[in-house]
Amino acid sequence: QVQKISTIMSGDPSVLMAGETLRYTITIKNIGNEDAVNVRLRDYTPANTTYVANSTTLNGNAVADPSPGVNPLHTGILVNAPENTTAGYLRADATPGANNVATIIFDVVVDLNAMNGLIIENQGFVSGSGAGSGSQPEQPSDDPNTAIPDDPTRNIVGNLPLLYAHK
Repeated sequence: QVQKISTIMSGDPSVLMAGETLRYTITIKNIGNEDAVNVRLRDYTPANTTYVANSTTLNGNAVADPSPGVNPLHTGILVNAPENTTAGYLRADATPGANNVATIIFDVVVDLNAMNGLIIENQGFVSGSGAGSGSQPEQPSDDPNTAIPDDPTRNIVGNLPLLYAHK
């Protein structure tokens, strides 16, 4: 289960404006029936934004940028829950409240020239293997604030409505 939300970190918390900071929080939980190994998250900095250098954390611990100002999620990082610090390991447990959840956070700044109405869209992807069954299909992140499954997290610049159409 991969969920991704965004939070406006500056200005009005309900209206994203050009030049403001947007924080992405990704939670990854193994809700299957088999422990997972080699669990890797990759995520690209969305268009019309700039990655905030050294802003990526895994379970509250800093993740080093591979080079100055480069988002480490571009190439992917191994993730784990705080309960077991083995890189890439997530224990299987679908119980609500189980602490087998990896939390990744990173910040971006919306370009100063972003026009009102521009949609900032971002989605992460998790890959990994079952401890006994082998490689599993890549799982896209889901915005839990929408009814659409496995959809990207979207923010609109300015105070304009954001409409979804599903065909």
